[in-house]
Amino acid sequence: MQVAKFAEHGIHTTHQLLGKFLSLRGPGITMKEHIDAFYEFLREVGLGSYMSSITKAVAEKVNTWIPSTYDDDTYLAESSSGF
Repeated sequence: MQVAKFAEHGIHTTHQLLGKFLSLRGPGITMKEHIDAFYEFLREVGLGSYMSSITKAVAEKVNTWIPSTYDDDTYLAESSSGF
């Protein structure tokens, strides 16, 4: 169950998941590295599916609050595989 997997990593609410996303951004980290780090976090949690969709949904949601956090065109240009 996904809820239990997130709970094992200290994520009990959507707010905490968004906070985890924001916590992965630091000085000198590109947008692509930030997005990829969140994707890897989801892999560590043990999600087997929907990781790309979750990553994109969280990135786009945060971008509504903090513009320039995520841009699909820029991410795809920097990535060979995209989502």
